[in-house]
Amino acid sequence: MTLIKENNIQLNECYTKYGLKRTGCVACPFSQNIEHELEILKQYEPNKHTAMIKLLGNAYPFKIREKKND
Repeated sequence: MTLIKENNIQLNECYTKYGLKRTGCVACPFSQNIEHELEILKQYEPNKHTAMIKLLGNAYPFKIREKKND
């Protein structure tokens, strides 16, 4: 964090506003925390959430089912 403060680097809002610990492809169905990430996306970026559900919606049920069976 010192480097960030010393150089006045602005962090992505995913960290500072949304509280996520990592970023990656938006709403990636392979994310280990996809349920949480979709909730955050719906709260802060509802249009992106809608787009991701339309685009990748068929992939999410499989990922969620797979995670519950672990």
